[in-house]
Amino acid sequence: ADPSAKIVGFCPTGDMGSSSTVPFLQHGIEAGGLNHADAVSFHPYSAAHLGSRNPADTAIAAIRAETAKARANVPLWNTEGY
Repeated sequence: ADPSAKIVGFCPTGDMGSSSTVPFLQHGIEAGGLNHADAVSFHPYSAAHLGSRNPADTAIAAIRAETAKARANVPLWNTEGY
């Protein structure tokens, strides 16, 4: 095992008919997942444009707000797409 390896978790997305990334993320945080993650990833598939159903800037702000409730300054990583 590599002790310097980063654990990246969650990968909430606004696609699949969802208008928010928050509910999925909330469940993971409530289960204690953020206690084991170095960063939170997200997939902005439906958020490429500001006119999208769940635009990237809105999704990122929501993810930051939700993670801050459990732990401040969690890095966010866009791990797929745009």
